[in-house]
Amino acid sequence: MIAGHLGIAYALAARQPRRFGAGLFAALVFAAYLPDVLDVVLALLAVCSPSGLYTHTIPSVVVQAACVGGLVWLLTGSPGLTAIFAGVVLLHPLADFVTGRKLIWPGQELFGLRMYDRPLADAILEVAMVGTGWWLFTGRRGMRGAASASWPLVFAIVVQCALDVSSARQKSNVKPNSCASGPSTKATAFFPLIPLRDEQALFRRR
Repeated sequence: MIAGHLGIAYALAARQPRRFGAGLFAALVFAAYLPDVLDVVLALLAVCSPSGLYTHTIPSVVVQAACVGGLVWLLTGSPGLTAIFAGVVLLHPLADFVTGRKLIWPGQELFGLRMYDRPLADAILEVAMVGTGWWLFTGRRGMRGAASASWPLVFAIVVQCALDVSSARQKSNVKPNSCASGPSTKATAFFPLIPLRDEQALFRRR
């Protein structure tokens, strides 16, 4: 999921809309995409994270949410903001379950509805999610200001549609990873509890 994560951030921010200036909302959006950001970082470091092993599984996401929530609590002392920031991280794999197919728990099967295989349906769903979230954040609350600007909404829709068109043509995932050539020794070193045979099976199912 791409644009849908932004929609979730808008929807959660709508619980306390007047607290979200441009800077704080940008931080919330970063938190909403944190597992994907970590995927990119691991790819740049040439660390194989098959099917979101280190970034999208429940243990990983819980740790990410705890770190984000703890940081927000230390900086703001606000239970509401802490819950919003932690929640946007925790909801990331749930949203990805609809569109993709990833690990939920290390060493287990891949799960997901794979709407990426139906690009038109995926585009409709994600555009609806980001549009609804933006409306909740701005329209219902009468918000004005940088955080309620329409350009992030338009940008997200354009990017989402472009990615779905690319997916329809190439029949492939555009997210970078370093696993294309097979299992990495770095992967087993980082998570030695997963037998090598299970990791190899993950690549056969990708």
